[in-house]
Amino acid sequence: MKILIKNINIIHENNQPQTLDVLCENGIICKISENINDSESQIIDGKDKILLPGFTDMKANFCDPGFEYKEDIETGSNA
Repeated sequence: MKILIKNINIIHENNQPQTLDVLCENGIICKISENINDSESQIIDGKDKILLPGFTDMKANFCDPGFEYKEDIETGSNA
């Protein structure tokens, strides 16, 4: 399945937003560019939306080893 997100504001390494199109195929971003046209894609309007890189919780604590009854690697990763 292909998804084309048109006109979405992307914030990346220079922290300045750019309005671009994003083409995803099978859940993987395969192209980021201006004016992507793909007639086979489901089109989503990204106007007034922001796309950011993934974030990591720097305070993740899995309580493993020692307190697995609270949370372990499996349950913490699933959360």
